[in-house]
Amino acid sequence: AGEPTMTGTTINLSRGGCMVSVSNPPRVGDHYRIQIQSDSANPIMTFARCVRAMLGKGEVFEAGFQFFTPLELAEFETAF
Repeated sequence: AGEPTMTGTTINLSRGGCMVSVSNPPRVGDHYRIQIQSDSANPIMTFARCVRAMLGKGEVFEAGFQFFTPLELAEFETAF
């Protein structure tokens, strides 16, 4: 069995973290490997801690993640 995965939609992205809309809430305090994908760039892989999870609009949750290492400026700029 592999690692559990979770798919979501990025609401907000900064060099230091991101806010993601997900169908199942992650556990606050747990560590996650995050892959950020866009149509215009190579995926960004990083590690983060969940610092916030709350019920959003409808049946989704909004989860905040703080990256262990801030994204490099070049990575951040190509994510858009």
